[in-house]
Amino acid sequence: MHAVVAAVALSLGSLAAAAATVAPAAVPLPAPKLTWGNVSHLFVFGDSYTTTGWNVSAGIDSPIPGFHKHAYGINDVGNSWGWTNVTQAGFHNTLLNRYFGQVESLFKAGARSFLFINVPPIDRAPLFIEQGVNATKQVKASLADYNGQFAARVALFKATHKGLGQVTLFDANKLFNTLLDNAGPLGFVNSTGFCEAYQNGTPSITTQVAGCAPVSQYFWLNSLHPLFTVHNYMAHAIATELSA
Repeated sequence: MHAVVAAVALSLGSLAAAAATVAPAAVPLPAPKLTWGNVSHLFVFGDSYTTTGWNVSAGIDSPIPGFHKHAYGINDVGNSWGWTNVTQAGFHNTLLNRYFGQVESLFKAGARSFLFINVPPIDRAPLFIEQGVNATKQVKASLADYNGQFAARVALFKATHKGLGQVTLFDANKLFNTLLDNAGPLGFVNSTGFCEAYQNGTPSITTQVAGCAPVSQYFWLNSLHPLFTVHNYMAHAIATELSA
């Protein structure tokens, strides 16, 4: 997911798309209708994305205001961890070449402040727990490699680009693990499964149906996505880190 947060009036632009991957040619999208849901689409709008009054093709002498948030990788790792026709390390390197090639395009267009978010521990999501211990071990190992390479790329980007504003790598993996390790004390009655009645959203944050705990007491909304309560923790943690 990519969002641009303008410094003026806290305008927010989101170009997120369901099931998006860094490069569909490498990690195919699950449905043909999602043809635009990938990182390359973020850069095809050129001069047209002027909602906040600035132009993304203004050039390096006209910095784009605000933070540019990048949180790709969940679908890329989640859909490729079991591939045997590539090495995970080599494939992740290929993905990150694509990823940071597009970050470079943003930099050249004037972006100077970046918030990078690594991949949370999807090995602990119901989708992979249901596939057994071997699957979760493989996903965890793949995540560790991807996130390790990702951190190195962020550090390299910072070291090789002049005139940057704030560049932050937020460790979503660590945050999610901390929350999951302390699920009980934090009020999550279920941190390994989900209630099917809630998986497509609920009309209220206090919704409860027969046979399930209140929606707010679950960690996972569905087999892969966390609930709004987790997003709240993450939002506060990011805000704290950006303000430090």
